[in-house]
Amino acid sequence: MEAQWIWCQFPRQIASDLSRYHHRRIAEWHDGTMSSYELLELLDQMPARGAFRTAIRGGELCSEDQMWRHGINEMTRLRAMMNAVHGGKTYTPIIFLSLDEIQEMREEQLSTEDARDNFYQFADRSYELEEEMSQNSNSY
Repeated sequence: MEAQWIWCQFPRQIASDLSRYHHRRIAEWHDGTMSSYELLELLDQMPARGAFRTAIRGGELCSEDQMWRHGINEMTRLRAMMNAVHGGKTYTPIIFLSLDEIQEMREEQLSTEDARDNFYQFADRSYELEEEMSQNSNSY
Protein backbone atom coordinates (compact mmCIF):
# COMPACT_ATOMS: atom_id res chain seq x y z
CA MET A 1 0.00 0.00 0.00
CA GLU A 2 2.84 2.39 0.87
CA ALA A 3 4.62 1.76 -2.45
CA GLN A 4 1.35 2.32 -4.32
CA TRP A 5 0.72 5.60 -2.48
CA ILE A 6 4.25 6.90 -3.14
CA TRP A 7 4.03 5.87 -6.80
CA CYS A 8 0.75 7.78 -7.18
CA GLN A 9 2.35 10.92 -5.71
CA PHE A 10 5.57 11.00 -7.79
CA PRO A 11 5.33 8.64 -10.79
CA ARG A 12 7.58 10.50 -13.25
CA GLN A 13 10.23 11.30 -10.65
CA ILE A 14 10.36 7.68 -9.45
CA ALA A 15 10.55 6.28 -12.98
CA SER A 16 13.30 8.74 -13.90
CA ASP A 17 15.41 8.18 -10.79
CA LEU A 18 15.02 4.38 -10.83
CA SER A 19 16.41 4.35 -14.34
CA ARG A 20 19.11 6.95 -13.73
CA TYR A 21 20.50 5.82 -10.39
CA HIS A 22 19.60 2.13 -10.09
CA HIS A 23 19.40 1.14 -13.78
CA ARG A 24 15.98 -0.41 -13.15
CA ARG A 25 12.63 0.24 -14.75
CA ILE A 26 9.35 0.90 -12.97
CA ALA A 27 7.82 -1.65 -15.36
CA GLU A 28 9.63 -4.30 -13.28
CA TRP A 29 7.46 -3.32 -10.31
CA HIS A 30 4.31 -3.16 -12.42
CA ASP A 31 4.82 -6.65 -13.88
CA GLY A 32 5.79 -8.17 -10.51
CA THR A 33 9.50 -8.73 -11.23
CA MET A 34 10.35 -6.23 -8.48
CA SER A 35 8.56 -6.47 -5.14
CA SER A 36 7.05 -3.45 -3.41
CA TYR A 37 9.57 -3.95 -0.61
CA GLU A 38 12.45 -3.76 -3.10
CA LEU A 39 10.96 -0.65 -4.69
CA LEU A 40 10.73 1.03 -1.27
CA GLU A 41 14.35 0.06 -0.54
CA LEU A 42 15.49 1.59 -3.84
CA LEU A 43 13.47 4.74 -3.19
CA ASP A 44 15.01 4.98 0.27
CA GLN A 45 18.46 4.98 -1.33
CA MET A 46 17.74 7.68 -3.89
CA PRO A 47 20.26 10.54 -3.84
CA ALA A 48 19.25 13.91 -2.43
CA ARG A 49 19.78 15.65 -5.79
CA GLY A 50 17.45 13.29 -7.63
CA ALA A 51 14.03 14.21 -8.95
CA PHE A 52 12.23 12.02 -6.38
CA ARG A 53 13.84 13.57 -3.28
CA THR A 54 13.51 17.05 -4.79
CA ALA A 55 9.78 16.45 -5.33
CA ILE A 56 9.42 15.29 -1.72
CA ARG A 57 11.02 18.58 -0.62
CA GLY A 58 8.51 20.49 -2.74
CA GLY A 59 11.10 21.48 -5.33
CA GLU A 60 13.61 22.95 -2.88
CA LEU A 61 17.29 22.20 -3.34
CA CYS A 62 19.07 19.57 -1.27
CA SER A 63 21.02 20.82 1.77
CA GLU A 64 24.37 20.69 -0.07
CA ASP A 65 23.03 22.84 -2.91
CA GLN A 66 21.41 25.18 -0.38
CA MET A 67 24.86 25.67 1.19
CA TRP A 68 26.28 26.47 -2.25
CA ARG A 69 23.47 28.96 -2.86
CA HIS A 70 24.12 30.63 0.48
CA GLY A 71 27.89 30.83 -0.17
CA ILE A 72 27.43 32.28 -3.65
CA ASN A 73 24.95 34.86 -2.35
CA GLU A 74 27.40 35.90 0.36
CA MET A 75 30.27 36.22 -2.14
CA THR A 76 28.25 38.35 -4.54
CA ARG A 77 27.14 40.64 -1.69
CA LEU A 78 30.75 40.93 -0.52
CA ARG A 79 31.86 41.79 -4.05
CA ALA A 80 29.17 44.49 -4.29
CA MET A 81 30.25 45.93 -0.93
CA MET A 82 33.93 45.91 -1.91
CA ASN A 83 33.15 47.71 -5.17
CA ALA A 84 31.11 50.33 -3.30
CA VAL A 85 33.78 50.88 -0.64
CA HIS A 86 36.79 50.95 -2.95
CA GLY A 87 35.20 52.86 -5.83
CA GLY A 88 34.91 50.27 -8.55
CA LYS A 89 32.22 49.92 -11.14
CA THR A 90 28.73 49.58 -9.72
CA TYR A 91 28.05 45.89 -9.25
CA THR A 92 24.58 44.57 -8.67
CA PRO A 93 24.79 41.12 -7.12
CA ILE A 94 22.75 38.27 -8.52
CA ILE A 95 21.00 36.66 -5.57
CA PHE A 96 19.67 33.10 -5.76
CA LEU A 97 16.46 32.85 -3.76
CA SER A 98 14.92 29.84 -2.07
CA LEU A 99 11.38 28.78 -2.98
CA ASP A 100 10.14 30.19 0.34
CA GLU A 101 11.76 33.56 -0.40
CA ILE A 102 10.24 33.61 -3.89
CA GLN A 103 6.80 32.77 -2.47
CA GLU A 104 7.17 35.47 0.20
CA MET A 105 8.09 38.07 -2.44
CA ARG A 106 5.14 36.99 -4.60
CA GLU A 107 2.72 37.32 -1.67
CA GLU A 108 4.15 40.73 -0.75
CA GLN A 109 3.79 41.91 -4.34
CA LEU A 110 0.18 40.70 -4.49
CA SER A 111 -0.71 42.39 -1.20
CA THR A 112 0.89 45.63 -2.43
CA GLU A 113 -1.11 45.42 -5.65
CA ASP A 114 -4.30 44.75 -3.66
CA ALA A 115 -3.62 47.74 -1.40
CA ARG A 116 -2.95 49.94 -4.44
CA ASP A 117 -6.15 48.75 -6.13
CA ASN A 118 -8.16 49.39 -2.94
CA PHE A 119 -6.70 52.89 -2.66
CA TYR A 120 -7.53 53.77 -6.25
CA GLN A 121 -11.04 52.34 -5.90
CA PHE A 122 -11.51 54.50 -2.83
CA ALA A 123 -10.15 57.54 -4.69
CA ASP A 124 -12.55 56.88 -7.56
CA ARG A 125 -15.48 56.69 -5.12
CA SER A 126 -14.38 59.94 -3.47
CA TYR A 127 -14.39 61.68 -6.83
CA GLU A 128 -17.85 60.29 -7.61
CA LEU A 129 -19.16 61.43 -4.22
CA GLU A 130 -17.75 64.94 -4.75
CA GLU A 131 -19.35 65.12 -8.16
CA GLU A 132 -22.67 63.88 -6.79
CA MET A 133 -22.58 66.40 -3.94
CA SER A 134 -21.81 69.28 -6.29
CA GLN A 135 -24.71 68.29 -8.53
CA ASN A 136 -27.05 68.14 -5.52
CA SER A 137 -25.97 71.58 -4.29
CA ASN A 138 -26.52 73.07 -7.79
CA SER A 139 -30.04 71.68 -7.97
CA TYR A 140 -31.16 73.64 -4.86
